Amino acid sequence: MVMELHRYSFRGQQGGVFSSPGSFLDLALSPRLGHPFGGYGGMEKGSGRTLGDVLFVPARRELHTEWGEGEQTSICCHMQRL
Repeated sequence: MVMELHRYSFRGQQGGVFSSPGSFLDLALSPRLGHPFGGYGGMEKGSGRTLGDVLFVPARRELHTEWGEGEQTSICCHMQRL
């Protein structure tokens, strides 16, 4: 496992798709920005949900997300099978 402290600074509304060959865990140390929202495999047809302080992305799954402007700090853990 690789653990990192990430400090983010975002300008304006943000969005992205997160995927990794290994599982990924994000633990927010500060509040998530704006109205954080996300879903696996897309957010169409109401499949997205409000994101909390802990995000888990299983290996090879896509997490589609949206969030707001500001600064955030997280501990990120990337897990790979050996």
